[in-house]
Amino acid sequence: MSLITLKNPVFFPNGKEVEIIIAFSSLDGKEHLNSLVDLMNIINENNFKEKVIKANQPKEVIKLIKDFYFLNCQIKSEFI
Repeated sequence: MSLITLKNPVFFPNGKEVEIIIAFSSLDGKEHLNSLVDLMNIINENNFKEKVIKANQPKEVIKLIKDFYFLNCQIKSEFI
């Protein structure tokens, strides 16, 4: 997976403004699915876009992702 933040947003023909680009690849048609679900959870549950845009250093974005995984693992272990 790769995450790129753009200094100046790119505008698509439909008027959508893009400031963050996330790319990923997979060895097969299934390998990436769990990571994709985790990524969508990070984006949807944590104001990820706003936090990434505000980040001044790549380390801050990495910490956001690590913190999510840490919290997610704690929540899962509470129900086991």
